[in-house]
Amino acid sequence: MANTCDILIFGTGSFAQRIACDLAATAAAPTRLSIAGRNGLRLDWIATAARARAHMFSRPVEVASRRIDLAAPDAAGELLADCRPAVILQAASFQSGSVISASGNAWTRLVAEGGLSATAVFQSVLSARIARAVAQASPQSQFINCCFPDVANGIIAAMGLPITCGIGNIAILAHAFAGALEGATQPTLKMLCHYQKYPGLAPPTPRATHGGTTRVAR
Repeated sequence: MANTCDILIFGTGSFAQRIACDLAATAAAPTRLSIAGRNGLRLDWIATAARARAHMFSRPVEVASRRIDLAAPDAAGELLADCRPAVILQAASFQSGSVISASGNAWTRLVAEGGLSATAVFQSVLSARIARAVAQASPQSQFINCCFPDVANGIIAAMGLPITCGIGNIAILAHAFAGALEGATQPTLKMLCHYQKYPGLAPPTPRATHGGTTRVAR
């Protein structure tokens, strides 16, 4: 596979895997997909799974993997200068998404009590680093941030760095509600919300009592 690619995905977590596998199963036009991350085992697995899906669904998708440690300041710029992708999907973060469901330590309790915005700095640092690399090494690329775009995209834009759009939970909710509008013909739906605020899409959670006040534990 040539060094250039159509779509470059940063990250080896579950969201990056879903994006890669969905692209591999649905792409209608020839697509060169690269996945970049520091976890070699996960990187190999995602590439293998994506290639399997491309073959399973007879899709014209080529898949390559690139080892990269985004903690190194120049790593993203070097990779972008080499690949020059048309689209960049950024799903690598210092903050795991499991912080929402995990419990048992002070950090997860803080996030549960104060809200996910407490993680904004950890969600933004790699995305901002990649955005700076896009501006310097691959300005023609469309940069899509998947790491808490509700807050992180505003931070990136305020820094004067390029950001095209984000993708995440609000899009899932929008599709869920649009699909529930029975009988509507191509409903127009605009949403401004956060998935934690709508319990209807999650199983019931246990109630915790603190100082005589009963509340739903999130």
